[in-house]
Amino acid sequence: MSGTVTFGQSRVPALQSGVYTITVEHLVVNHDPAAQDSKAQAYIDHTFSSVNRFAVTGARFALAPNLVHSVFPPADSRGEYDDVLAHVVLANSTLPWQRTVGHDGGTWLAVLVFHPDDGVGESVTAHIGDLVRAGGTGSPNAGFALESVDGPPLTLAGPLPADAVSYPDLTLEPGESWTDTCRVIDVPVGVFSAIAPAAVDLAWLTHVRTVESADAADDDGTFSVVVSNRLGRQDADCVAHLVSLENLADILPTVAADGSYAPASITVAGGPDAGRPAATVRLVSLKSWSFRPTEPTETFDGFLEHVDRGPLQRPVKAVTDSPGVIDAAVANAFNMGYTALDHHTRLGDRTVTWVRGPLLPFDIGDGLSVPLPDPGTAAITTADAAMRYDPTTGMFDASYAAAWQIGRLLAVQNLSFASALYDWKRAVARATMQAVEREYLESALGATAPGVASADHGLDVVHAVMQVVATHVAPDLADHTGSTVVDRSVSLRPRRTLFERHTAVLADTTALAAIHADTELPDEVSAWLNRLARLNGVPFNYLVPDEAMLPVESVRFFHVDPSWIAALLEGAMSIGTSTAGDAVHEAVLRPHVLAATAQPAPYTGLLLRSGVVAGWPKLKLAGYDAEGSPLRPVRADVLSPTILLAVFVGVVARVDLMEPPLGLHFGVRADKDLRWVTVPPQAPAGARPGDEIVGSSPGAPPTRADPSTLAVATYAGRLAGVVDAAHANDLPGSTTPRPFTAAEFSLQLVEGVDQFRFIQSPGQSPNQSSDKATDASTTGPNKGDQP
Repeated sequence: MSGTVTFGQSRVPALQSGVYTITVEHLVVNHDPAAQDSKAQAYIDHTFSSVNRFAVTGARFALAPNLVHSVFPPADSRGEYDDVLAHVVLANSTLPWQRTVGHDGGTWLAVLVFHPDDGVGESVTAHIGDLVRAGGTGSPNAGFALESVDGPPLTLAGPLPADAVSYPDLTLEPGESWTDTCRVIDVPVGVFSAIAPAAVDLAWLTHVRTVESADAADDDGTFSVVVSNRLGRQDADCVAHLVSLENLADILPTVAADGSYAPASITVAGGPDAGRPAATVRLVSLKSWSFRPTEPTETFDGFLEHVDRGPLQRPVKAVTDSPGVIDAAVANAFNMGYTALDHHTRLGDRTVTWVRGPLLPFDIGDGLSVPLPDPGTAAITTADAAMRYDPTTGMFDASYAAAWQIGRLLAVQNLSFASALYDWKRAVARATMQAVEREYLESALGATAPGVASADHGLDVVHAVMQVVATHVAPDLADHTGSTVVDRSVSLRPRRTLFERHTAVLADTTALAAIHADTELPDEVSAWLNRLARLNGVPFNYLVPDEAMLPVESVRFFHVDPSWIAALLEGAMSIGTSTAGDAVHEAVLRPHVLAATAQPAPYTGLLLRSGVVAGWPKLKLAGYDAEGSPLRPVRADVLSPTILLAVFVGVVARVDLMEPPLGLHFGVRADKDLRWVTVPPQAPAGARPGDEIVGSSPGAPPTRADPSTLAVATYAGRLAGVVDAAHANDLPGSTTPRPFTAAEFSLQLVEGVDQFRFIQSPGQSPNQSSDKATDASTTGPNKGDQP
């Protein structure tokens, strides 16, 4: 889980979004002296021109879901966010610079954070026409209800109110319509002026981030990041909006020479109230989410530090508090990962049956005897064959029967796999019959018609010819003594002979195995079975049959039972078997199937049920054995919004969970030390770019009249001064400071990603510890047990 994160100032596209005109002119002049008179026949002095228009399209009133990579704080989360600046990570690295805030340039995107008493909540659906004054530019349809295809009518915001302002002189670009929908918010002018960034702030609040991790993760690449300028309020539900500020430079606050922020004069531009102070500002909201700054129990560390740790088993204390023989049996079953479920038999009886999944709370080792047929010689033909009965308790164990049955059902459900498996089984049966026929024909005709038996359609031709001869010709034939060729006519009727020979081959497994020595499982079949062996597609209630085994906010380590996997694969392979001959073929071919689906052993892993899974969807994970060697992951999947399953090859002793590199967030603590951008010779030994400069805190960040809103330009200047004084941003080999841009500013605000470690001690519940990583390649000391 190592790598690098690189900050960049911006990534401006070659052309911003909009409509462009290309004019090509060609001046043609005849310089011949005889053609200088305009009346001369050869005179020419003319400019030919061609005008072409084209559009550069880009996001404007809505963002495709895949353009928003992530947000921080996570949506609908609660945590220690009171000193955190919310931000959006965009998958398009040039998006913030594809449009402009106004005549002086600058990015068109900003993240505005609203508190409950600001009077701004969730965005509402509107038409683009709702952004202009009724009767003004365009929008004859503003304010009507648009029928949703799969739901009730969408409630639109309605025409722009008389005392509101929005995007001035709004015109449509190619592909846009006044009836296109968007999301809007109406912000009181006082709130907007108090918290909106100034035009000069926007450059500091947007940067580019390039992530390169050693494991080539999905979130590697270059992204653009838009950061808010306002903090959330403790114990209050805050809403963040990524808004469009396109062409709104004139209504943004301005920054005076002394660093103070002055609100712009925001007046109504048209209609009967033209020139009067506006009451609200209507903005397009491209993305919105809620979060609540609160106590640190729901941060990344907060979630994981409070998860329940224990074996993957139903709590024994939930059964009884009085010891006894039966109680001991129940306790032992629960300790082995069993739970008791209602069982309706085919006869209509009701009973209780033991069931467990493939994930065991103990290491089965090599000494556990599993009541299954020998995997090399016999197959499970029905689910009942895998049922086991304990006469001492009078209860059945349906664990392997359930595995066999769900394997069969999953195979039937997958039409592509089922068809491929059926076709292969039929091809195997045909191959056996063809081998028998070729053997017969070679012995009967090899001397007179060599090669016929091995020809592509030789068998069919010989069948037809021999049938005609046996029926119509052989009875009238005589040998040289004049006797009727009765014995030969019998030999010319091959079907009975072939049937007897085929029956004999099926009874001789050695001969049948020789015929299919080179038979291989089709790639499609083996690939699907191998995915199934990794438990892909197995319903979660088969993996964990009792919710009490994995309560809310818990982590469980486990060992995978290979016999359960074997029963699962047996069930999947059982489809398409309908005759005794099919069963014989399966028994002979089982070694081929087992070889194609052999899984490395042992499999172990971890189940995590926690809000951290939903809050950090790009969570990084790595497993290590007892010696600290990394283990190869078989799978690491989010099975539900709160459940993560990780399986490794080998015995896992430690699992590290880390926020994704894009989970780097921005904080403005008063005691926050700054970081080295470049490392000068006088820096402490071992210092690297991104490391903290001890004792370099610039103090409490300056704020505007609203104490939660950062005076961004002033703060950026202060940070630049501290960094330059520490020679922490010098040009290589000199004492001259490099330019201090949004990249350097963002680096100074970075709060490191968290790393959390679960340590599984043999025979004990997992311990835990946490790290704080300042970048993707650096971790701090553990705050808990060492591995």
